[in-house]
Amino acid sequence: MARRLIALDIGPSHIRLLQVRQQRVERWASAEVERVAEMDGAIPSDLGGQVRRLMRSSGINGGDLFVSLSGRYSVARVVRIPPTPLQETLRSLPELAQRTVPSDDLDLRWHVMSSDETGQEVLIMGTPSAAVEAQVAALRSTGLRPVALELRAMALVRLVNRDRAIIVNAEPWSVDMVVVSRGIPHVMRTVPLYAGSSPEEVTDQVAAAVDRTVAFFNDRQASSPLPPETPLFLLGSLTENPALREKVEAEVGYPLADLEPAVECPPHLPLASYAVALGLVLRGTSDNGGSQSGAKPLYINFLPPSASGWRLTPQRALAILVVLAGLAVANLLYGQVAQANQEVASVDRQLFQVEQQVKLRRAELNLIGELEVKISDIQKITAPWGRTTAALALVEKLRTPGVTIKDYTIDQKETRITADAETVDQAFDFADVLRCKGVVPVPCTPWEVPYPGPSIEVSATFKGDILTTPK
Repeated sequence: MARRLIALDIGPSHIRLLQVRQQRVERWASAEVERVAEMDGAIPSDLGGQVRRLMRSSGINGGDLFVSLSGRYSVARVVRIPPTPLQETLRSLPELAQRTVPSDDLDLRWHVMSSDETGQEVLIMGTPSAAVEAQVAALRSTGLRPVALELRAMALVRLVNRDRAIIVNAEPWSVDMVVVSRGIPHVMRTVPLYAGSSPEEVTDQVAAAVDRTVAFFNDRQASSPLPPETPLFLLGSLTENPALREKVEAEVGYPLADLEPAVECPPHLPLASYAVALGLVLRGTSDNGGSQSGAKPLYINFLPPSASGWRLTPQRALAILVVLAGLAVANLLYGQVAQANQEVASVDRQLFQVEQQVKLRRAELNLIGELEVKISDIQKITAPWGRTTAALALVEKLRTPGVTIKDYTIDQKETRITADAETVDQAFDFADVLRCKGVVPVPCTPWEVPYPGPSIEVSATFKGDILTTPK
């Protein structure tokens, strides 16, 4: 649901209401009230009740409320501060405001309008505290809770949104005047009109007040006076009189300009009369000034902190429900995420244990590999000794009685032995055995055995590997 914005313009003899939603004016209403002397804190009698009755009769209700404040006895000053860090400037602003506007009866507010390497321009404003308190009390007495309390002149600056402009808001009892230069309102004045004046006299008074205000600005800004093409905006209910518009334009000498509100307005809405209300409601929209060619945004709010009460509206109730639903979803998601994190942590622990086991198995395999290499090396070293023993055992089987093996040489290519017999006959018998005669039951590769003659020594050579040759 789109947010509803309501502007309440309170004058010494009128109240005006304006309702906006989705950048479009939906309703408006006005009522005349009993005229009161515009003194410090003086407001129309039974203000809260009259506003409530007008709301009920017009169907305007249930939105953020922005309220205007009279500029009578208000003070506005633009102060130029030498280059200092912005945070330091903000800390020093309360003391600076008291020095610039030394008064205990004024409620002071300030806003940094521009800040660059040359320094800061600060707008300092003060309005009678009694007027603020009386107006807030009257509204709160009937349950109205405004979100902002703003001077009419500030609302007009936001509505016009020009880099340079002369703004005149003429009502039956007073005239609000503003001079904007370089996007900053340098002069903001509220001048009373004489009671009982004729229309011609009122026109003369408005023209003279505007002329004096422009002259005052040009005198103070002699180096940069208003250029002749500065637009003049004539607003307020009195400016609906063509004679007044013509006379003011002729005496001031600046060209009249038409309003171009940033919200959609019905064609039969009297823009001049509802100018302040339109400026107020723009405070709550996204388009509230501040473009490169327009006025700088104004955020000064005279509403006391204790009066900015919060109340439940359908929009806020919906927002609360949305927030609660979001929190519930977030809590659910948080639980799921926490459970998922626990599962991930468990998997990480298991994975760590598996990795440790893999490391141990790899270490064991590396140790086994090293042992196999060492065993192979030992086998290579001890292989000849094992072959010799086997070969000697085989030769020992061939030895006949009375023969003794004296010497041998054994390798894979040949086997050579030297033996002694006790007698010559025994030597010949051993030689016959080696030649595969006699006791050898299977054929074999003959030994190379020379007969020993009359000697008892036998020498024999076996060609090849004696261990692999069939015996």
